[in-house]
Amino acid sequence: MPKEILLPEITADFESGTIERWLKTVGDTIEVGDPFVEVSTDKAVVEIEAEEAGVLGQILVDAGTEDVAVNTPIAILLVGGESADTIQSDNGLQADQGPGTISNNEEAPAGNESLSASQTRVDLVSEGDDRTFASPVAARIAAQLNINLDAVEGSGPGGRIVLGDVESFAARQKPGVRSATKAPDTEVIELPPSGAYTEEPADKIRQVVARRLAAAKREIPHFYLTVDFNIDQLLNLRRQINLSAQAEPNISINDFFIRASALALQDFPAVNVAWSGE
Repeated sequence: MPKEILLPEITADFESGTIERWLKTVGDTIEVGDPFVEVSTDKAVVEIEAEEAGVLGQILVDAGTEDVAVNTPIAILLVGGESADTIQSDNGLQADQGPGTISNNEEAPAGNESLSASQTRVDLVSEGDDRTFASPVAARIAAQLNINLDAVEGSGPGGRIVLGDVESFAARQKPGVRSATKAPDTEVIELPPSGAYTEEPADKIRQVVARRLAAAKREIPHFYLTVDFNIDQLLNLRRQINLSAQAEPNISINDFFIRASALALQDFPAVNVAWSGE
């Protein structure tokens, strides 16, 4: 009988992660100990190794899917020489459907009107044959903000609606509304007008690092060290420039540091960033 491969509990505090990349494709043989998928946690990208040998019969969660909960079925393993036809078995696994989907010609089972937030993909059935695919966290936040997902354009794999799509839609509808998922302990700066900067989404590792650094800065007492430098040559250069300059005012030591910083930022533009909360 085909077996579901569940997302394992990688660490003690691991609750959900992102499927970064599948190392095996459907039809590939998997041996015990073979890494077959990469999953990102709060701390690192981890290769998941197979606990049982077989053939990868179906991938249930596409690469790039975020917030996949622990113990969520992510793939189906064929064991004992089974074929893909055996995936359609009495255990309810459908070869053409992932967990949490509802086909167009099938009624949802009684009591399943609302899909569990732990499911990998939420298919919200709208009127007609069209379906709106959204991640569990995106669907949950949309419900909290009273947003109709039919009006949201998805940017995830296959047009899937992810959390960022919901937040962007909410911001356009209600300017000034902060992200529903921003950690309250994250220090956020006021961004300049749109177009004056480039936004880059942060992965889960950077989000965790940002939250912890902000908390450390705010909650942990700090002390600062000073270092003395011999800048006699710099002072002599400043004196020579000011003596030869015809215009006023004279340049200061700060002018040298500002110029040095500007030149350094041209060589290392990644330093010139600010954390916006996302």
